[in-house]
Amino acid sequence: MQTDRIYHEQAIRRSEETMIPITIVTGYLGSGKTTLLNCILKQNHGMKIAVIENEFGEKNIDYEFVLHEKEQIFEMSNGCICCNVREDLILTLKKILEFSDKFNSIVIETTGVADPSPVLHTLKQDPVLIENFEIDSIICLVDAKNFLAQLDRSPEVKKQVTASNLIMLNKIDLVDDALMVEKVENELKQLNPIAEIIKTTKSEIKLEEVFLRYLFRMKETVPKFIMKAKGFSINSNNEQIAIHESGVSSKFIEFEGEMAYQFFSIWIDLLFYQFADNLYRMKGILCFKDEPYKVYFQAVHDYVEMTKAEPWSENETKVNQIVVIGKDLDFEMIQSGYKSCVK
Repeated sequence: MQTDRIYHEQAIRRSEETMIPITIVTGYLGSGKTTLLNCILKQNHGMKIAVIENEFGEKNIDYEFVLHEKEQIFEMSNGCICCNVREDLILTLKKILEFSDKFNSIVIETTGVADPSPVLHTLKQDPVLIENFEIDSIICLVDAKNFLAQLDRSPEVKKQVTASNLIMLNKIDLVDDALMVEKVENELKQLNPIAEIIKTTKSEIKLEEVFLRYLFRMKETVPKFIMKAKGFSINSNNEQIAIHESGVSSKFIEFEGEMAYQFFSIWIDLLFYQFADNLYRMKGILCFKDEPYKVYFQAVHDYVEMTKAEPWSENETKVNQIVVIGKDLDFEMIQSGYKSCVK
């Protein structure tokens, strides 16, 4: 099995100033995605954003703010545009590149019952897209009132939450009991301990809080993300484990040493083959032999991206750190394979 690993000089860090960041917005039906997109299209925020909707129709767009429309691409009064994905996301993104003015950001909405990983794979299928776009973050909107019920009946809800970098806990005004909001927040932290959570009402938020955050570059270290979450126990091997009642669990593994990249590559492919759709999310900082830079590692299902970060300092202990999130995973086997990559 060959994954979409991006680990070469061109992709490790092209000129970040020339890349257009893409934010993927996911969330179950009724979570507030359309409301968020309309806020982007109507506010005078000074940014030029292209919104690509998956569930597109007249009810989704406020025509009061449309300047003109051509081929189902709507230009809004605040400088943003809105279009639907039609049949091919690749062609839609290339069409956006034809605009004379460069966009600050692209926002792609997924359908309410889909997980975002196919969109990630699509972005790495075409060399034009690889050259012009990078993933900013995956935002998941959660309906605070109905989330627990949705979690019980739909496996897609778990996939959406665990795939995200940032979770908008929305519609908190509809929940009378503050303890219920806290319970939902704790459930989210159990499912995805490495995601940031922001509480919102009616999807109202300052755009800088959620966009152009570049969360896939992961400037914050894994342990800081872990310590933000509740529900972790730490054992004598410096491993942290959290188990959710739905069967979704997460584990933080840390060990010293330089890994051989070819061993790590084989291990990742075997991992995806073994656990398939049950492996939801991975994130970490890696150390490879003959590589002077730290490597930030992100995976959403079998989509993998690795980027160079700052160099290891002379006296710094070279440590590999990784968080693994999934359902019914054999963490003992995962840990053994991961540590076997050390040269």
